[in-house]
Amino acid sequence: MAEVKDWPFLMSGTIGNFIFKNHGEKTFVSKRPDPYDRKRHPNSRKTQDKFGQVVPLAKFINKIPELKKIWKSANIKGKIAYNRVIIYNTNNTKEDHLTEKNIITPPGLKLEVKEVFIKDFTINSYLEITDGFLSSPLQAVVVVYAYTPGNENKKDFLLFAVTQEIIGVADESRFNIIFTPKQVFIDTLSIYRKGIMYFTLIKDEPTQLIWTSTAAAAEGTGYPEEFLLCEEGIAFIYDRFLSLN
Repeated sequence: MAEVKDWPFLMSGTIGNFIFKNHGEKTFVSKRPDPYDRKRHPNSRKTQDKFGQVVPLAKFINKIPELKKIWKSANIKGKIAYNRVIIYNTNNTKEDHLTEKNIITPPGLKLEVKEVFIKDFTINSYLEITDGFLSSPLQAVVVVYAYTPGNENKKDFLLFAVTQEIIGVADESRFNIIFTPKQVFIDTLSIYRKGIMYFTLIKDEPTQLIWTSTAAAAEGTGYPEEFLLCEEGIAFIYDRFLSLN
């Protein structure tokens, strides 16, 4: 910025490519900056798209009291539960959908999906804690995410959750979770082609809060962990698609 000498009056504003500003009784002139190039780097676009997928998940988790309490209590980076969910999920997300690597709880006891099958729209799952145990009563939380790969509308997806109390379990490391989605969700699922289920177990007592890491239903692990949502209903992917009939 240069000072204008022998200028007969004070002036501020823009003339052509020059900007005039006043500081006290002096007038200064500078050249208008070059137009900002709004073309973003491809990586910047990808990051924004991933963020767009994670934000709805963070908002959804924040509405589930059991999960929000865990994210708030965990000894991890981030100041509030909402921000923590975003921090721990962004890098595990694709630009147009969530993946089996996304999580609904921060790291905890290791949980694995051993088996999942469906009959008459009732989802029957077998879970195992592999590095410890949790005594009942417990809470199981299952978050179901449904989407269509390649959909240009990245905001077109479904999230719903089921919370179930577990009481009187003999084996404190193996658990059978059975639930039937509400009819409104069953009807909506047929719109989408794929989905992922996220499982966690929680023990919440006045003196302790313990949870498991997220176990996700994921294709390619030897279990029916990613399911196909079709017009006929829900079928899990083994080596082939299973019929619900």
